[in-house]
Amino acid sequence: MEEAAAGPSLPFVEWSPGTELPSRIAVKHPTGTAAITRVLINGDTSRLAAWLGGQILPVVVRPGKLRIAGAVLSRAGSEILVDSVQS
Repeated sequence: MEEAAAGPSLPFVEWSPGTELPSRIAVKHPTGTAAITRVLINGDTSRLAAWLGGQILPVVVRPGKLRIAGAVLSRAGSEILVDSVQS
């Protein structure tokens, strides 16, 4: 955790004990179930790859200014790109 907090290019999330994780909360949406299939992150690709430790995760790291660039959702056999907008 300290390493991630010290380096601006390492993403991290720390949940408080007993927190219900967002991925575990049941949600019913009128258009059906959707799932996150990939998260798109811009940043230092070498450093992020080392941080992920060779894990096979649905994370695509691209070179560029550090940011969460978007996410890809899948629903009913199709994919939806939710892209961040830079100002």
